[in-house]
Amino acid sequence: MFFSDKDNDLADICMEQLFNAIKQQNKDAVKETFSQKALEKAEDIDISIDYLLSFVQGKVVSWNRDESSTVFDSVEAEGKTKQLVTWYTLDTDKQTYLILLIDYPIDTIDPANVGLYSIRILRAEDEDKLVGTWEEWMIPGIYIVD
Repeated sequence: MFFSDKDNDLADICMEQLFNAIKQQNKDAVKETFSQKALEKAEDIDISIDYLLSFVQGKVVSWNRDESSTVFDSVEAEGKTKQLVTWYTLDTDKQTYLILLIDYPIDTIDPANVGLYSIRILRAEDEDKLVGTWEEWMIPGIYIVD
């Protein structure tokens, strides 16, 4: 399913928080974007955040959302879950990066799941290195394609 304007807004809120955290080189702010569930399941999240902040080179200038993003809504008797899978381009004065965010802005079934679940980031010129299955991409945490 494709994003509605409301989904775009929800995705952009998550990216704006991440963008500002990277721009400020603020490890705690990066960590705060993640859901409690992702933080519990992710391997070496503190090391991954340090690597993310060192991987993004240059002064952060801007970001833009790719229009090919998708949303998965699940409504069950227990509640509602919304998963946003969003591609962004992050520009610095030295490099352009592609970022995939998997975010759960709504989860009334498991509130610990609300927040960012997974980040994949790579340099734009390395786009051909982005391989893997959907299941591999659904692993919580930060994955840098280098």
